[in-house]
Amino acid sequence: MATGEVVHCGQCCSKAKNKTADIWCDNCGKGLCASCSKNHRKSKLTLNHKTVDMETYIKIPKFIRSTSTECCKHRQLLVSYCPNHLTPCCKGCISNDHAKCTGIVSLTSTVEKTNVGDIQQALQKDSKSIICSFDKIADKLLNNVKKRDNEYEIIKLTASTIRKEVNEQIDRLETKLYREVDALKDLQNVKTTDFNNRINGKKNDVEEIVKQLQLIERNHPKIQTFLAVHQIEQQLHQYELSVQEIAQQDTCYEFDLSLKYDKMFEQTFSNFKLLESFGDISMRKKEMSTTDIASLETKDAQAQTREQTLIHKMTLKLESKYSIKGIKTVSDMIWLTDGRFAVIEENGRISLHSSDGKFQKYLSATGKAFSAARIDQDNIVTSYPDEKKIKFINLSNETITNSITLDKPCRGLSFSMIQLS
Repeated sequence: MATGEVVHCGQCCSKAKNKTADIWCDNCGKGLCASCSKNHRKSKLTLNHKTVDMETYIKIPKFIRSTSTECCKHRQLLVSYCPNHLTPCCKGCISNDHAKCTGIVSLTSTVEKTNVGDIQQALQKDSKSIICSFDKIADKLLNNVKKRDNEYEIIKLTASTIRKEVNEQIDRLETKLYREVDALKDLQNVKTTDFNNRINGKKNDVEEIVKQLQLIERNHPKIQTFLAVHQIEQQLHQYELSVQEIAQQDTCYEFDLSLKYDKMFEQTFSNFKLLESFGDISMRKKEMSTTDIASLETKDAQAQTREQTLIHKMTLKLESKYSIKGIKTVSDMIWLTDGRFAVIEENGRISLHSSDGKFQKYLSATGKAFSAARIDQDNIVTSYPDEKKIKFINLSNETITNSITLDKPCRGLSFSMIQLS
C-alpha cells in the first residue's frame, strides 16, 4: 500500500469542500470527515452502518476497496444470493433473472456463514492449477514449435536427398553413355585404321608398278617387254577391280552418329520439365486426445469449496410431484433455468416438459443420448455412449453446436463453473 494515501470526505466533496476523511462507511461506500461522521452516527438511516477508521481502511488492498456492492446491470445494492447460480443478486436481478430460482437467501447471511479463508485457499489452489495449466500449454506450444522446425528441416532434407538421387542417377546414365560412345568410337577407329593400311599397301604396290613402267625402253627385247607390259596390265586391272570393291565397302561410307533416347527416359524427362514444385506443403491440425485435454484442464476446486462452505445442514422437502405420461424409464433428467426440465428417455430421445410436467416436444438432435447437464439458459451437453461422444445442444434452435469424441463411453455428466466432468 502506498504511504501518504489520502481519502477525502464524500459528503464534503459533493459540496465542493475538500476535507480529509477520518472514517470509512462500508454501506455508503465513501469516507467521512469528523463533522460528517457525527451526523452519520446520529441519523436513523445510517445509525447501524458499519464503519472503520481510515488507518484500517487504507490497509485494505485496493482491489477489495474498489469492488462495488452495487449490481452493474441494475445499479441497485446487492442484497441477496442465488445458490443455484452461485451469484449475488440485487432486487432487479431477482425479479428479472432469478424469478424461478429457489433457495435465494440474504447476501448478509451468506457472507456470515461463508468461510472466506477456505475460499481463499481454494482460489489459491485454483490459481496455481491455472498457472500450471498455462505452463503446460506453453510447454506444449514450445514442443509444437520444435516439432514443426524439425519437420521443416526434414522437408528440406527430403528435397535435397531427392535432388542428390536424381543427380546420381543422371551421372550413372551419363557415364554409361560415355562408355558406350567411347567403345563404339574405338571400334570404328580400329576398323578405319586397318582399312586405311590396306589402301596404303595397294597404293604402294601400284606406285611400284608405275616405277617399273618408267624403266621400259624401246631397245629392250620386244617379246620380253611385251610379256612384262602384259603382266603389268593384268596387275593394274586387278588393282582397278580392287578399287571398285574397296569403294563399295561400309568403311568408305559416311555415317551420321546420333542418340535415340530411351522412351521411358524421354517421357520421364518431358514430365520432369512440367513439374512446378516438389509437392504441396500442408499443415493439418492434429486433434487432441481426451488424455491431452485432461492434462491441460484445471480442477474445479473453487466450485466445490463454495458449495461446501455454503451448505452446512440440509433438509430435503418434496415440493411437487408430476406424472409423465408415455415414458416408462428415464436415464437422466435436468432442470432448466426457465422452470422447464429435459428428460433423457431409455430409448435415447430427449423430451422437453413444462414446469408442471406437461410434455412439450422432442428435441430434433439425432443420436441415442444417455445423460445430460445444463450449461446455461440456452445450452445443454449430452453424452452418447454408443458413439463415444458428448454433444453440445442449443435449445433455442435445436442444433448441435459442438461435439467431442472420447476414448471410451460416457454415461454421466456434470457441469459447474465452466467445468465439464
